[in-house]
Amino acid sequence: MPSMCSVPNCRGNYKKGPKVHVFGFPKNEELRKKWLTSIRRHNFTPTQYSNMCDCHFEPHLIRWTSSAFDDKTGRTITCALPKPALVEGAVPSILPNCPAYLSPPSVKPRKSRDEKAQSTEESQLAEAIETSADAFGEERE
Repeated sequence: MPSMCSVPNCRGNYKKGPKVHVFGFPKNEELRKKWLTSIRRHNFTPTQYSNMCDCHFEPHLIRWTSSAFDDKTGRTITCALPKPALVEGAVPSILPNCPAYLSPPSVKPRKSRDEKAQSTEESQLAEAIETSADAFGEERE
């Protein structure tokens, strides 16, 4: 029998509810307190069998694949995980069957410095190519 979700009013993995992936409560005390605060379930102490389903996490907080860089070939190898995993520090923020005030608006994750630099470089390169193509076209005419 699959594990049920511990969030109030959630029917994840119940007989008449949706079949979902579940994640155990974190062992890190700080993160565990954040999880308990976010689900707002009074007098609840999670056990080793307590779980929370993937419905309560933003999609970018759930990893479905794993990737590694191969130094010999210079390629990134990606494969699907047998079970989804949460990114480190993930906190549930979606409570669909609860009042709206319990689900704070989602915040987009920030880009890392490397991602920002790469996107800036790509946009500048695209602009330079376009300018060069325009100049070449004018010169041919």
